[in-house]
Amino acid sequence: MGTMRQAVVGFVSVVFLVGGVAMVTPFGSEADAGGYYKHKRVNHKDLRADHEQLEYDNRKTHEWLGKIETAIEALEPAAPLCGAGTEGQRFVPDDPTTPTEYCDNTTGLSWVKTPDSTARPQAAAITHCDTLDNSGNGQTYRLPEVKELISLVDYSQSSPALPAGHPFMNVQSSVYWSATTSAGNPTGAWVVVFSVGGVGSSFKSDGLFVWCVRSGS
Repeated sequence: MGTMRQAVVGFVSVVFLVGGVAMVTPFGSEADAGGYYKHKRVNHKDLRADHEQLEYDNRKTHEWLGKIETAIEALEPAAPLCGAGTEGQRFVPDDPTTPTEYCDNTTGLSWVKTPDSTARPQAAAITHCDTLDNSGNGQTYRLPEVKELISLVDYSQSSPALPAGHPFMNVQSSVYWSATTSAGNPTGAWVVVFSVGGVGSSFKSDGLFVWCVRSGS
């Protein structure tokens, strides 16, 4: 085995490791100790175990620090989904003077302000939203999924079951299409009944109302 020497000045002992024998001076230098040494046989298995334990402790420390940072970030208030400065507002207009749509701060979805009152089969409803340019604002709309449509419902209200003071106009207390096909019946799709906020399914050939949405504020 080779020879390893380690010297640390100050009040830390000086260790000379020669052939597995550790010689430790208690005061920082051989001269300080007056040539006195303590001799102790080194157990290499113990050293290896100590090193492995130290690495494990370091890993766990980094893991806990990461969890603490994540928890702190979670406590910080998230930015409003409809843009800065819209805190405290449920529905945010795209234009404060002549709005054509409202962004919902609970989902970040933007809904047409005034859905029309024409009943259509689901295929026609999809086409209507895909081609809708609401008052020339250049936005691309689509037929909402059922979970998106349900997000507007307020079960403490009825006819329509929308949040009190909502800004929308011409919402019928009736049945509205979603783009979600019924899993057990591909000829049917999920619908939301806005008179009471109920959810059901209807044949895609039925004539129902349409409320278009787009993602993003």
